[in-house]
Amino acid sequence: CNQEQSLKKFYGAFIGASQVRGCAPEKLFKKPPLNLSPGTDKWNPPCPLGSNTEFYKYGVTWNWFKQMKSKFWRVWEDESDPWRLRRLFDLTNRHQKTLVCTGYYMCGDEEMIAFAPQTSRTGGMPHISFIKRKPEPLGTEFKCFSCGGIMYHLELQEGKEKMMHKSHRGFGDGEVHLAGGACAARMACDAGLPRGSCVIFDAGFGSVPAAVHLARDCGYGCILNVKTASRMFPKEWMKEHLKGKSGGACVALTATIRTVELMAIAYKYSKSKSPAFFVTTCGSMASGRPHLVHYMDQTGSKCSKIVWRPKVLVEYFDRAGEIDTINHLRQGIIALEKRWITTCPWFRLATGFVGRMLATAYRIRQAVLEKPQRDKLTVSAFVDAVAQDLLSCTEPAADEPMPVAAAATQPGQRECCLPVVFS
Repeated sequence: CNQEQSLKKFYGAFIGASQVRGCAPEKLFKKPPLNLSPGTDKWNPPCPLGSNTEFYKYGVTWNWFKQMKSKFWRVWEDESDPWRLRRLFDLTNRHQKTLVCTGYYMCGDEEMIAFAPQTSRTGGMPHISFIKRKPEPLGTEFKCFSCGGIMYHLELQEGKEKMMHKSHRGFGDGEVHLAGGACAARMACDAGLPRGSCVIFDAGFGSVPAAVHLARDCGYGCILNVKTASRMFPKEWMKEHLKGKSGGACVALTATIRTVELMAIAYKYSKSKSPAFFVTTCGSMASGRPHLVHYMDQTGSKCSKIVWRPKVLVEYFDRAGEIDTINHLRQGIIALEKRWITTCPWFRLATGFVGRMLATAYRIRQAVLEKPQRDKLTVSAFVDAVAQDLLSCTEPAADEPMPVAAAATQPGQRECCLPVVFS
């Protein structure tokens, strides 16, 4: 229909124009003078989509594009909700669950859509988060799950009071010493992860109470990094035990809490660094793939050596950075939020979600390609191809087979779980 084609052309121009650097976006929508050709220095830089894909050729004018750009986020707006785009968040979760078949390993982490308010303290939103360690520390925070590097579930962070009320629902009742891990367990259950999954959390969620709740109340295995939330964890004893030990030194202790068997692990990558601490309910201390450490010797020469690692830590570090990789694609490479500057928080959230979908789609495409084609597929080439398809309003042929990537169902079944089913 015409409305659907108009939306496709808008998103094609919205994505394609964002990939041009050093050029005012309105120039990409104007016809060149008769004596000049598109792509010349006197007119504008070459379009990212190729010399034959100037937007005016598709009937996309600058005035029409500006009107669409100012209103496109209102498709999901609900004025009765303080978070006016909550419908977008819910639809995203629902849609991703229809496309993604989860595997054994699930990675949890934070995601930030950056926004610096200019008009008020929160810029018109009910709450704005500040996380100092993030590259862009101010904005809207989401807790996310991914599988095989592909986003699966997100949860909006609405502020300390609301999340505290939400965090302890049905977990740790009457067990004050276990209350600290209720947030991680409730979040994993709300995401609808299949029982028996192995949940991987970084230090923002990792603790002994979290491991107990995940195993006892949710039926999940876990590998959690422990830093500040070290209550009930023998951190000081392990640190003293590994003092002065060289890289590859490791100590593991076991305990049973509320019928849940836990293993506490301390591991040193090098003699000069402090140990890293983990708690797990499903990991193995058998020898895993060794880690290659690079360092400078006394003469300034670059050296490397192989350091032993247990299998449980190989599984953790292979997957713990999945969401950070998607965030880097969205913020640093696709960078829609940097191209389309705004003071409207809802426009910024919608733009961040478009970039998030592009990053997820790129990881899905990588997952179904063989290695030679996967290595050749760059983010820029993929984004340009998506923009081109949207502008042309083209769709896959009806008889074109849909690629399917099988998911790992048991630890060790595949080196990297690829949980995507296209539909």
